[in-house]
Amino acid sequence: MKNAKQYEKKIKTLLGGAKKAKSTTKLPDDPVELFIEAILAADVSRKHVQKAMANIKREYIDFNDLRVSLTKEIVECIGKEFPGAREKAEMLGTVLNGIFDRANDATLEYIDMKSKRDIRRHLAELGAHPYAVSCMMLMHFGGHAVPVDKSLLECLEIQEYIHPGSKIEDVQGFLERIIAQKNALKSHEFFREYIVKLAPQLEKKHRAEAEAAEKARLEEERKKAEAEAKAAERAAKKAAREAAKKAAEKAKKAAAKKKAKEAAKKAAKKVAKKAKKTTKKAKKVAKKPKKVAKKAPAAKKTKKKTAKKAKKAAKKTVKKAAKKVAKKAAKKAVKKVAKAKKKAKKK
Repeated sequence: MKNAKQYEKKIKTLLGGAKKAKSTTKLPDDPVELFIEAILAADVSRKHVQKAMANIKREYIDFNDLRVSLTKEIVECIGKEFPGAREKAEMLGTVLNGIFDRANDATLEYIDMKSKRDIRRHLAELGAHPYAVSCMMLMHFGGHAVPVDKSLLECLEIQEYIHPGSKIEDVQGFLERIIAQKNALKSHEFFREYIVKLAPQLEKKHRAEAEAAEKARLEEERKKAEAEAKAAERAAKKAAREAAKKAAEKAKKAAAKKKAKEAAKKAAKKVAKKAKKTTKKAKKVAKKPKKVAKKAPAAKKTKKKTAKKAKKAAKKTVKKAAKKVAKKAAKKAVKKVAKAKKKAKKK
């Protein structure tokens, strides 16, 4: 813990009267019962723990019966309003089943021969929280421990006996270094009474924290709602832009199509006009051999044949010429239409 030397003097001053006080705590004979009490005791007053233990003893035949109970049933037994009821009910089931798996009974005799370090490690492995492990080491296995829960941590922090923002394990290690083993149990009892005395301040702190948390939650919700509204507005604008763009593209395509159609119509008219002119010219050419035939009456038959041939040839020539002109005009018109469509696409 930070500034440990500075806070050591303060803690020793606080614990000045604890050394002289006599221990009044009556411990249960059964270590399993003590373990259950230790699990329930974190951040809870002795009065509430005693009430919960009375309910358990009344409801269950023995601790094996408690072991096989559902979490929901244990919660209902100790009371839903009990601090951390569900978490502690789950822990009780885990720990008791861990003990039974190793000892085939609700007993802790199987670990009596282990070293204190191994016992501490084993109790943690069973699934108990650090506060319960420390209580067991201090009250049953004779180890050096000073149990620290969240309530004690907050009380010490409120009165500036520890560095702000310190963690439970750091504070526990700090207290175990400055409190001798022979004074550990008395110090523990002193700290439990100390928490009771500071309960109003602790409650005030929790209320302020709850209000701050609620305020933060509301602010977060407001920001979230604002962000969602802005996102919705951006999405709406984007959708409107895309719709306008699509409409413009559609209108552009329609205009280009209309223009191409008009250009094709114009080109077709031009081709038809040209073809008409060509046909007229061809007809004039076809009439000329008749005039020549009238000027030479002597060779009537020959001229008739010649005129007939000339007429036939002229018709053929006219047809060919008209066909050629029409074909050429049609090609030009197709090219113009293609060109117009290309221009429309580029636009």
